[in-house]
Amino acid sequence: NLCPPGQAAVAGTAVYMAPEAFDGQSGSAMDMFALGLSILHSMTNAVPWSHLSITHLYGLVFHLCKFKPWHPIPQGLPAQLTDFIRKCIDPQPAMRPTVHALLGHPFLSDIPEHPSFKIHPYPLMATEADPAQELVDIPVIHI
Repeated sequence: NLCPPGQAAVAGTAVYMAPEAFDGQSGSAMDMFALGLSILHSMTNAVPWSHLSITHLYGLVFHLCKFKPWHPIPQGLPAQLTDFIRKCIDPQPAMRPTVHALLGHPFLSDIPEHPSFKIHPYPLMATEADPAQELVDIPVIHI
């Protein structure tokens, strides 16, 4: 149990957990944090925090508890998506938006004239640069 005596334990996958989870806190702000990291993972194909090269779970938990860092967001993602993720993964829970606030975010509400965006087919957070990486254009289809 990572929580001090008298506090409830929080279950979840450590790489998606908000920093306050390791202090025994809970709440919807933690879900927003996990959402942001889940979207980031799906867009980059890189497991959250893998850029730190910490191989042991306890090392990662210690790092997240002690430093409460911002997770980097790679360049090249659409600006509205970057803003959406950044709002979700704010290390301070009070600064994260509510679900209702996110529903009004331009990333979800503004539809571009020719929607598509480019993603990397390989992790963007890789430690070694791969010159063979190319962008893949994903068209957005509205039904």
